[in-house]
Amino acid sequence: MDTTKVLDSISSLEKWLLARDYNGYDPYDIKELKLYQKTHKSSKWPNKLGQHLFFWSNLLAPQSLRFLLGIKPTHYATAWGLFLDAYCNLYQYDQEDEYLNKARYCQEKLISSIAIDAKAKGVYAWGYPFNWHSGGGSFFPANYSNAVTTNEVARGILKLYKITHNDTYLDICKSVCNYFLTHLNRTYDEKGNFCFSYSPRDHYQVQNANLLSAAFLIEIGKLSNTKKFISEGLKAGRFSLAQQAPEGFIYYWAKAQNEKNANHLDLYHSGFEIRAIYRIAKLTGLKDFETAYKKYLAFYIDTFFRNSDFPKLYPERFYPIDIQGIAESINCLSNLQEDHPEISPYLESTVNWSIDRLQTKSGWFIYQIFKKYGVEFAAKIPHIRWGQAAMMKALSEFTLHYS
Repeated sequence: MDTTKVLDSISSLEKWLLARDYNGYDPYDIKELKLYQKTHKSSKWPNKLGQHLFFWSNLLAPQSLRFLLGIKPTHYATAWGLFLDAYCNLYQYDQEDEYLNKARYCQEKLISSIAIDAKAKGVYAWGYPFNWHSGGGSFFPANYSNAVTTNEVARGILKLYKITHNDTYLDICKSVCNYFLTHLNRTYDEKGNFCFSYSPRDHYQVQNANLLSAAFLIEIGKLSNTKKFISEGLKAGRFSLAQQAPEGFIYYWAKAQNEKNANHLDLYHSGFEIRAIYRIAKLTGLKDFETAYKKYLAFYIDTFFRNSDFPKLYPERFYPIDIQGIAESINCLSNLQEDHPEISPYLESTVNWSIDRLQTKSGWFIYQIFKKYGVEFAAKIPHIRWGQAAMMKALSEFTLHYS
């Protein structure tokens, strides 16, 4: 596939982002409203009001409604991390100093947006800039750290270290590892393996957060010759591997907490998990991780990609078509296609379809396509963290790995 189309797409998206200094909205910023917080966990009718507020705020005049509700566009640490990662990829692709300078700019923004709890404890970690309620029911204040955001950010900083060999960036990555080891809670299994919590405030057993943290620990452990990072990362990784289904997938929640959203699987969390297991396998050469990711990848392709030009978000249905899911599928397959050229047709088809169908003439990507009462509706709002940053990173991965 000719990468010119992809590079043009990235360029168009970047121009739109630069004109707004990377500011924007998020699907979950609506949940910061007191109206939502008062209704979403109350009795039946107020609960329905909260659900409808969330749904329609992302579909019906989403930018105008946010303006009326007083929600302002802002920056997101996750987005800065993904932009940083993307600029590192683009620099590696064509060695243009402009991209390296932009990567450093993103890194500086990240240093100024460390999570409040991490800063107080002298470690590096990041979170969301708004108050939010998790799927498990816990409340998290704005700018409080969590494992997924921290992983997204730290991956970008690690990539910047690999390009520049500046030990300052490696030191930040080692501090992130210390955050995982000393600030996240743990749940142990009978073999002594454990699951990292989603944040220091909870004891959630979320498989993608655990696997991403495990993979990062192992990679930094190998780079810095820190055996503890590697050994602890392997214990966390094997906690999740032990819960892999015979079909190959790993549910979002660990078995002990599966009732929170029973048997949940989706396109993007599965992508996170496959990438993490694949990275551990590549870093260590361990057969159990190699076998696990290959089995999961086969399930991923068969379940989400067969008989369509683009992947579906859930195993049982195509709608909604979600930009985060599309972006992660491109990201995941781009990283694995060198070892698995058989997945290239699915990758090419998804890249072509997403640019043709989801990218606007202004350069940004729409949030979702819903189907209600047999009619498609497009949620035309340029969410930054959820859509634009994820797609820029994904398309840059395609450009770097596919060329």
